[in-house]
Amino acid sequence: MIKIKGDVIISRLIGIVIAVVVLVIVLVGLFFFYSGKAFPFFQWLPDFKRNATVVEGSEIIRYDIIGDKVQYYDGTSWVDFSNDLKFGDKNLNYEVVRKGFSDYFYNGKRQGGIVDLGQNMEEIANLINSYNSGIINKDDFNYLIKFNQMGKLSMKIFNLYVPVGIKEGYREDLGFSFKNFNGVNKPGDLEFLLVSSVDKVNGPGFIFILGLDDKFKMQHVDSGRHLFVKPKEILSYKGNPLLLKIFSAIKDWRNNVLDKPISIFVSSNDKDFVGPPAPLYVCLEFRDNQYLIANLKKNVNSGDKCGGVK
Repeated sequence: MIKIKGDVIISRLIGIVIAVVVLVIVLVGLFFFYSGKAFPFFQWLPDFKRNATVVEGSEIIRYDIIGDKVQYYDGTSWVDFSNDLKFGDKNLNYEVVRKGFSDYFYNGKRQGGIVDLGQNMEEIANLINSYNSGIINKDDFNYLIKFNQMGKLSMKIFNLYVPVGIKEGYREDLGFSFKNFNGVNKPGDLEFLLVSSVDKVNGPGFIFILGLDDKFKMQHVDSGRHLFVKPKEILSYKGNPLLLKIFSAIKDWRNNVLDKPISIFVSSNDKDFVGPPAPLYVCLEFRDNQYLIANLKKNVNSGDKCGGVK
């Protein structure tokens, strides 16, 4: 088929017009996007954002310390989610909220990381054995009391077990180490190390362990290989003032981070809102030995003191 010159010119003109229209649309779109008015401009187009879960009524979420995940309450049960979450005029990004909870619990500043016990190794070991049917055997007991020359002992925070997503190692800013799950200890478990009350560094090789479930354990170096034995649970401690002091001090250290509110970053669902997510300060509740609960309807000021664990 032979094309005549006029047809070619018309085709080119049509192509130019289409290109100009497309360019205008792109430029206008860029203008609205960078001016913060992208949503009004694109509201007639299909929704290109990730679908958000809309929750009516309650505005309650929780952080699973062991599972390192966030869930919301639908009024009946706890539900997993991985996309954005909408509570009324609040919009929550899952990963931002999850990381906020994780930083709050694991990186939060706490008080009472060193506690003077006022007893030597023999006195402490005798107390443990007398209340717990001799769980430190004779050979290990005789080995441990060789450290009596250290004098009175203190205990200090040594390790905090964290989810695998958090890098393990010593934290200079916190004064202790992060450790990942090792098949025995779970995220949230604490280890306090016995040290000399003089230098707060050297010690007899004895550790107290407290889990989120408040199971109280001990671990010490054995007399043969000089390696740590498998942790043993201290079943009886409430009847002795020193053992109760040790248990309570470790538990208080874990829980006093809850004295301060958490900042949960939320953005507005208002289509005219322009700006970054803003912090919403909320006090948390520690429940069921595993979860941190936040009611977003009960916000507080950043400097408010929370009730902690009751």
